[in-house]
Amino acid sequence: MPTDRMSRIALTLTALEPRYLPVIKPGWIQLSNAERDEWESYRTNFDCARESELLRYSGQQARDDAEWLLDVAERLDPNGDWSDLIARGQKRHWKQLGGATAITFDHRIAAELLLLFVEDLAASGAAELPRPPAGSMVRHSLHGRMGGEQPPLDDLLYDLGVSPHPRVLLIVEGETEEFFVAKLQRLLGYGESKQLVRVLRMGGADKNLELIAAFAAPAVGEFRAGTFDLTRPPTEVHVAIDPDGGYGTPAGAERKRRVLVDSIQRVVEAQGASLLPEELDRLVTLRVWSAKCFEFEHFTDDELAAALLAVHPDCNGLDEAGLLAALGAKRGTADVGKVWSAWTPKPSKLVLADALWPILERKVLAAIEGTTCDVPAIAEVVDGAHATAQGLAHGRFVMRGAPVNGIPED
Repeated sequence: MPTDRMSRIALTLTALEPRYLPVIKPGWIQLSNAERDEWESYRTNFDCARESELLRYSGQQARDDAEWLLDVAERLDPNGDWSDLIARGQKRHWKQLGGATAITFDHRIAAELLLLFVEDLAASGAAELPRPPAGSMVRHSLHGRMGGEQPPLDDLLYDLGVSPHPRVLLIVEGETEEFFVAKLQRLLGYGESKQLVRVLRMGGADKNLELIAAFAAPAVGEFRAGTFDLTRPPTEVHVAIDPDGGYGTPAGAERKRRVLVDSIQRVVEAQGASLLPEELDRLVTLRVWSAKCFEFEHFTDDELAAALLAVHPDCNGLDEAGLLAALGAKRGTADVGKVWSAWTPKPSKLVLADALWPILERKVLAAIEGTTCDVPAIAEVVDGAHATAQGLAHGRFVMRGAPVNGIPED
């Protein structure tokens, strides 16, 4: 009778809970009303074989009851694949569960305590390890246990589509670009979903981007049939930058891009893998402005002069004609900041960006409506980053390559 069985299980768990409940989550010790040294002493002196004899409860009986509990939990569980994620939470948060979910977890917790007991008995030779049948493609009740072998959390979040790793890392040079990217994400209907596109300001073209690229390197898993499984979604690096600091010519820009690609490859090699060059190449996209800086790329001298007159008290004594002359003199040779390098006070780049935003907004909307063919470069960058991210949003991914150091295929 199920009632008799539950009564037997409940009595057994009363005896086993002090030993196994604190370690029900692999790698964690979670105690209540006990100090660590007290519990360690209790665990050291706990004799599972003697406990089995006193309870008249064999390892086989514990396994049978555990599998029965897991079968019941499987039938009751309303959460599907999300249950594995809930099980990764802290034990104290399980108390907040309600309804069928709470009942399901009570059954799984009880089963796990019994299975931990069986594992201890197996270590002493008094039982067999509780493992699903080898090679079976059918889901076994033991696949639903809370402990045992668990996939990495990255894998679990990956499968559920909630990985915290961005699909695209969009690197821009300064606070002005960062300001406009955020505005454009909202204008184009993308929002600021960091799960898809994470924006990073590097603070100058001379900054070392190798560590940033290394952060985005693929995390490779098993190798089979010429490809590596990825253990988290791939992250592509998109860089938008001024043409200085070595980026001023196509050859120089490509050399800079290769440095980023090579830094990613080094991280991959440290994982025992080597990816094909074409797989690595697509991980880094570089956009260099054709003008000397972001502002000259996106705004005319007239637009910049009007914005400066609107945000600065006196523009260092320059009127509109003087500003136009100063902007024209720097447009082909220097960053726009050189125009006001001697001013006191200097205009705030963010305040200036705010004054320029309505102009860029009109240009983007005109391109969307088809009244002009000129799409602002920064809008192309933002749209391209999100299009790439959407393409990497779902499913599992592999990359072609080969193990290093002669590691054979599985």
